[in-house]
Amino acid sequence: MRFKEMNYFCQVLIVFFLSACQSAPTSQLLSDRFQHQETVQLIEVNYPADSLGKPDFIYSFGDWIVLSEPHYDDLLSVYNMRTGAFQRFLKKGRGANELLDVQHIGASFEDACFFVKSTFGAEIYIYTLSNDSAVLQQKIKTPEDLVSMFWDDTSIVSSQYGQQRYSVCDTEFGTCREFGDSITFRDFPQRTISHILQGLCTGSAALHRMAWFSIYGDAFEIYDYKQFSRITQYVGILPIVDVQQNQPNFSLDSKLGVPSVTSNDEYIFVLYNEKTLREALTLRDDVFLSQKLLIFDWKGNPVKLLKMNQSLRSISYNKQQHLLYGIGYDDASIGKIYTIDF
Repeated sequence: MRFKEMNYFCQVLIVFFLSACQSAPTSQLLSDRFQHQETVQLIEVNYPADSLGKPDFIYSFGDWIVLSEPHYDDLLSVYNMRTGAFQRFLKKGRGANELLDVQHIGASFEDACFFVKSTFGAEIYIYTLSNDSAVLQQKIKTPEDLVSMFWDDTSIVSSQYGQQRYSVCDTEFGTCREFGDSITFRDFPQRTISHILQGLCTGSAALHRMAWFSIYGDAFEIYDYKQFSRITQYVGILPIVDVQQNQPNFSLDSKLGVPSVTSNDEYIFVLYNEKTLREALTLRDDVFLSQKLLIFDWKGNPVKLLKMNQSLRSISYNKQQHLLYGIGYDDASIGKIYTIDF
């Protein structure tokens, strides 16, 4: 009798421990998915010391580094690392060939071209680099709902507000096809969710894949934009929001997510932020500085997490040099350009 009671007691303990293991909370932070972590020392790039202000975005290709510098009258600067040539351009303003800010810089349809997108106005500027200077080549009207974009060989792939999350368009935005499944977020309609989960996208033309990461909270998706099929989706911590009159109001306790993303045909490089909007009250723009770099493959698998010795604001993969570049700041908030060994 005593043996049967002991046997029953052991069975109850086993069930209890199994239940405890199964109900153990799983972290919703993207960074906690990485088993392989490394500490890396950034390498400072030799850049004209008197030419850097406090840039917020970087795009690098070939011998060139393009920076957006919101505190100057000229919003952009370009530096040739081989020849030492330096130029400021793109006046801040509302006039012809002017922009109020720079939201995005990226590769365009030719090797020596890049595009510039502003938060304001449905238009992108295409610049070409010739004889060590940037020249405005053309302006292209974009859909009003476009948020973030990248250029492959024959089309423009973008994230957008609205019922469909993404679109593939020809290079003049004349013909577009929308795609993308919705992300479930409470009982909010999809258009509201697309405003809450604003994000950045990057892509691989060779693989026909795009990756999107949310600026707020921890969420990302990878799609095949030729087959219009989703490869993977991850939804972890989401922003704390209240919606009034179809407008989201963010709680100050909402976590930030990804302020910058770039890629090559093998990996996706993600600057990862763990601060909250409350910290933005004191840090202001510096709230986006991040010391962790997440590397995924194009199936969405975590490859490694890099803990950097300097915080970065923006990153860019230089496909010609096979190098990853980043912007950081010194103690006086003066910009520093680094390369990152991954």
